[in-house]
Amino acid sequence: MKRIPMRTRKIGTAVQCALVLLYGHVALAEDTEAEPSDLGSVVVVSDKEVRDNYLGDTKVESTPGSRATLTKFQLEKLAGIGSVYDSLKFLPGVQSQGGNSYGAGGAGFTVRGFSGGQIGIVRDGLPLNDPLFQLAVGSVIGDPEDYESISLIYGSSSISLPSVTASGGSIILKTVAPTKEPGVMLKQSFGNYDVQKTYTRINFGEHNGFSGWISASDSRYDNWQAGRLRAQTKRFGANLQYQWDENSINFIISTQEMENWSTQPKTKAQYDAQPYKSGYPLTAFSTYRGTNGVADSVNPTASQYLYSTSFHVQNYMVNSHFKLSDKVDLYIDPYFQRIRGGTSSSGAVVLSEVGLGTDLNRDGDQIDTGVPFALQMLPAQYRPGISAKLDWQLSDSNKLQLGGWYERIHSRQTFSYVPIKANGKPFTNNGESNIAVDGRGNAVYRSDQRTDMPTFKLWAEDVWSVNEQLKLTTALAYHQTKVEAHNIGQVLSGTSINYNNPGYERDKTYDRFLPAFSLDYQADQNNQLYYSVSSNLRVPAAASLYTTANSSQKAETTINQEIGWRYRDSKISTSAALFYDNFKNRQVSYQTPQFVTAYYNAGKVETKGLELALNGLLPHSFNYSASYAYTLATQQEDFVVEGGNGTGPAALDTKGKQLFNTPKHLASIGLGYDDGSFYSDIRAYYKSSLYGDLTNKEKVEGATTVNLALGYRVNNISRYFKNAVFSLNVNNLFDKEYLQGVSAGTLSSGLNDGRVRGTPTYLLAEPRTIVGSVQFNF
Repeated sequence: MKRIPMRTRKIGTAVQCALVLLYGHVALAEDTEAEPSDLGSVVVVSDKEVRDNYLGDTKVESTPGSRATLTKFQLEKLAGIGSVYDSLKFLPGVQSQGGNSYGAGGAGFTVRGFSGGQIGIVRDGLPLNDPLFQLAVGSVIGDPEDYESISLIYGSSSISLPSVTASGGSIILKTVAPTKEPGVMLKQSFGNYDVQKTYTRINFGEHNGFSGWISASDSRYDNWQAGRLRAQTKRFGANLQYQWDENSINFIISTQEMENWSTQPKTKAQYDAQPYKSGYPLTAFSTYRGTNGVADSVNPTASQYLYSTSFHVQNYMVNSHFKLSDKVDLYIDPYFQRIRGGTSSSGAVVLSEVGLGTDLNRDGDQIDTGVPFALQMLPAQYRPGISAKLDWQLSDSNKLQLGGWYERIHSRQTFSYVPIKANGKPFTNNGESNIAVDGRGNAVYRSDQRTDMPTFKLWAEDVWSVNEQLKLTTALAYHQTKVEAHNIGQVLSGTSINYNNPGYERDKTYDRFLPAFSLDYQADQNNQLYYSVSSNLRVPAAASLYTTANSSQKAETTINQEIGWRYRDSKISTSAALFYDNFKNRQVSYQTPQFVTAYYNAGKVETKGLELALNGLLPHSFNYSASYAYTLATQQEDFVVEGGNGTGPAALDTKGKQLFNTPKHLASIGLGYDDGSFYSDIRAYYKSSLYGDLTNKEKVEGATTVNLALGYRVNNISRYFKNAVFSLNVNNLFDKEYLQGVSAGTLSSGLNDGRVRGTPTYLLAEPRTIVGSVQFNF
């Protein structure tokens, strides 16, 4: 079968190209470039090697370690308009949970027993994991249309990865590159739950070395658990590039404003007893309601109006490459992230007029003891940073990289009390205006925290090609993060404010040397063998320093080992990998009876397993894929709960038990067709049962789901109208109802002694979703 590459472009020593293998036909949506080598790689590849790295529109990996990539063409086919994180389900061994098919709202995932908060997520040099809670917040990443590729590195992360969370791997997001020719892309999507999305990208073309594009999108859909509440996301993106000789500078912008209504996680009992699509009740608890002279008291329960998220996120990245000499290349990547405005509402609470000395509900008295307010979290974060690396070709067979990374995060995290309107919604969604005040006119906060997190990392990596078949890579990094926690005093304690409380300050430094080694043996042109071992670090969530019980939490460290084999020819690519990850101070979190997130070290955990992947081409433009992953994540110690409520320490029976939210078996199988005009893809996914607690007392059953993608391309329409693409994406084709994953795990289901919450909650799988799109390229 003939391979028809799109055009190539050489920038410095990194070769970038795009190749579409569409079984005899070429479908050009836009001129694109293949992604460069990922962060930390110092391996230079030839044009032939780049062409040989594709089988159909699937990238064939060659790094000495497990890795899988979603290419731009796969994203266009499979992702529809979904979120970037939700698209990870198309990669082998990934359990996706909590996402949706509309590109708004949060999505989570696990890989080899690692949660998304243990995977380092980097976009064009900018780390995206939330530093305060170490979460992977999928809804702030952007539109899948803006990405050239999404690469998942399993187990060990790149030595140069700028992340404080990467104990279990990394995700590299590469923004689509500008094109030499000008053009416009328009995409309009519609679907059930009244989904509407408009996306536009304008390419300026190249002029005297300058090129670039800008994009904008607007997405709206109804919450499937509460149809009257409509989510909305507005995004803006840009990639501006200047090239001269063998040098280049890219300025990348991504901004987002979103408002999303949370779906309700459920216990197993709620799942069994309630209608599947039922969510939080639409109950209104108005603040300004009461009777003068009567000690009014309201006991608000959950209300959908008070479970929402509204954030404004701005990301700015600069990727620069300077060719200093024939053998020396310099890369400098500064970045800045700003989160300001918007809130996350987490339900209703009550305040006492007696304790605060003011008429909170405006009924003319100060004797009411239960006045309902919305509890809102206001994040304000500034994250400047920079990474730099120097690639030095010491000889024909030896290359050295020296690099460094520094960032300093400044954040303020407050929980404030916002009045509730008669319609049940908060008076404000910015968490800082119109909030409750006491009799002295002071703002009332549950917490007011200021956090600084300076981090620096230095590394050296050497790649030695012993001969044409054998390559050795050795690396060493030093990582240090200091968390400085400042808890401001004069916050609400009980029903009143202690004005004599000065607050407190705590700080903790986490540092470690991180060695890595890999061996890559290319037995022949078809077979590759490799072995890799690395040490990784995950800094505890900064939020843990604000509770006395967790302020001494230790950093999570891992030693990740893997041995693997790959085979590829012109019709098939397959891989097999055995992995073993050894944890120390495994970090877990759960909810207390007061619904406060608590952080603890769960001790030693061993994770081992097997991963298999297969992709191939069939006659008559058909293709197929399959994958299987077996993961055994075993706790090595009994977890000890510290004393509470007058009791002593209690040892829970966790030794030898499977880590919660970790299915042992994950599998997928798919069949596709693509003749250059019409394409289709149908894939089935299976996940086995999983546990909701560390003691394995509560188990949820596994499930099988099916996704379908259909599309038709109209190519070479006219000189100015390049092509059009009509597509249909159906997720959860047979409308399977099941518990998809753990929302809030617990130490032991049924244990409720005042120290831990005894019932796990789970995320419900999204019902069947249907999205149709039409895309025009001019």
